[in-house]
Amino acid sequence: MTVPRTTTRRNSQRGMVLMTMAICAIALIGVMGLAVDLGHIFIVKNETQSYVDAAALAAALQMDGTSAGLTRANNAATSLSAAWNFSSTTLTSPTVEYAAAATGTWYTSANVPDPSTVIYARVTKTVAPNIYFVPMVMPTPVYTQNVQSQAIAGQVPFDSNTVIGNGLGPFTGVAACSGSVSSCEDTASSNFGLTVGNEYDIQWPQFNNTRKNCGNGNGKNISNCFNAPPCDGDVTINNGNGNANPMQEVVDNWGSKTNGYWGSTGTSTLNAYILDIQQLAALQKGTDITPDLSSGNKQGTANILDDRVNQDSHNYDATTATTSALKLSNYFSSAHNGRRLMPLPMVYPNPTGTQVVGYGVYLLESDQTSTGNTSGYYAGTNGNQPYCAIYAGPWVLGSTNGGVASAGGGGRVRLVQ
Repeated sequence: MTVPRTTTRRNSQRGMVLMTMAICAIALIGVMGLAVDLGHIFIVKNETQSYVDAAALAAALQMDGTSAGLTRANNAATSLSAAWNFSSTTLTSPTVEYAAAATGTWYTSANVPDPSTVIYARVTKTVAPNIYFVPMVMPTPVYTQNVQSQAIAGQVPFDSNTVIGNGLGPFTGVAACSGSVSSCEDTASSNFGLTVGNEYDIQWPQFNNTRKNCGNGNGKNISNCFNAPPCDGDVTINNGNGNANPMQEVVDNWGSKTNGYWGSTGTSTLNAYILDIQQLAALQKGTDITPDLSSGNKQGTANILDDRVNQDSHNYDATTATTSALKLSNYFSSAHNGRRLMPLPMVYPNPTGTQVVGYGVYLLESDQTSTGNTSGYYAGTNGNQPYCAIYAGPWVLGSTNGGVASAGGGGRVRLVQ
């Protein structure tokens, strides 16, 4: 009879289906478990990568070519707060290292051989999330998996064709250089011949039209070419009797109607230039700004500069800050919002014009020694006196500190890995 044989075959087929379903279920559960574990690792990687990216950027914004800057960078990177593992665990204590090149030798902040060359920060963080399903199929089960995230950020120098459309103040810093415009641009890697922490003219005192006691405008008597002494840093360079002399450049090439100011003389426009970080025109290295130079609006500008100083959370200089270098150091090491820092085009007055050779940032002065008071430092000057400010280094976009000198004459912070 065929019926019994048919029944046996059906029972056999049913057994095979059950076995197949069991095997497929096990495989499916394994694949799902693998997907869960891999998905968890992927999420953890994203969480930690965002953390190290932010920490590297924070560190790079603090570097200014000094050991103190590296200390601030380290603090900025390690003090960031973030969480991983579905926001259940706090990320802390990343490894922070520094180098002069993105592919260079890396050092901790305490072991950097030359802080003045360091423009890159590398932040690394390793975490070990739990895995639950993969260990079931491992000969020797391991229930955690290390996940490492790393980021490198640096102060990337401006290209020669980088156009600065806004953010510069309506004054100029005069570079200490001589020769050709291109050779003056090369001084960017040495802070344009200036010294970080020294006080320089951002607007020069009124020129002595009669040139009484000015002579031929050479040598130490060049100070007599002005109706008031220039700022200390420029006087120091002049007294060094070198060829690279901003005071000499100004006397020889600017004359009585130019004092370092470029832009409008209208008070409302000055407000926009100084307080709203707007500017007269887009600039790039090599631009001759001679057509935009003017005698300025000294008294109106003075009040607006004081307004900018008083917008800073650190609008004073501690009584212990007795020199301009100490004032700058104290400012950087204290809580501040960067409003006292003004980026300016660095220029080279010469017989062919006044070309932009880079960008520097200056700390505006204050006459206060404690918080809660209003500075009137610039309003306290008269029309014949200079506006002095402390050179803080090359301009780094977005930074509230000075930057590290480089051939680019300034730069921006960005992730490079």
